[in-house]
Amino acid sequence: MMTPIKKVDYLTLVQSGASVVREIQKKTDSGIVVSTISRSSDFNEEPIVNILLVEDNPADRRLVSERLGNKSKHHFQLVYAESISEALQALAQNKISVILLDLQLPDCQDLESVTKVHAAATGIPIVVLSEVEDETLALKALQLGAQDFLVKWHTNEHLLVRAVQYALERKQ
Repeated sequence: MMTPIKKVDYLTLVQSGASVVREIQKKTDSGIVVSTISRSSDFNEEPIVNILLVEDNPADRRLVSERLGNKSKHHFQLVYAESISEALQALAQNKISVILLDLQLPDCQDLESVTKVHAAATGIPIVVLSEVEDETLALKALQLGAQDFLVKWHTNEHLLVRAVQYALERKQ
């Protein structure tokens, strides 16, 4: 008889080159979804980087999850929030290393989301993920405390992982 080690909502294994990308997703008692992404060649070798992904679009959440898992040598654990209120709750309940923040959320729009998250997460780097390619908006987000500003449709695996790594380095 087999005894389950850990209950998960779902497990995804994807072949990527010579290694396997593993994503384990579970929902906490408070309803926050936590996803752990790692490559088979790196299982238990790298420290875990806890990322709060504040994104209300399921397709964009999945895309970010896949991009962080495909090209990274790091072990990422994603905590999902669909609104600023959920993000603030997730920040209070988890040790977050970096925040990936969408600007168009149900309870907050544009730069207001950067201001609210930055105030609640002093010392945690924020990388903005935007649908809009706008240099003025990007500069304002950086002035308000974001470490980087990425346009979603311009972002690939390498750029996203690098933005996370650089944001973490700048905050150390």
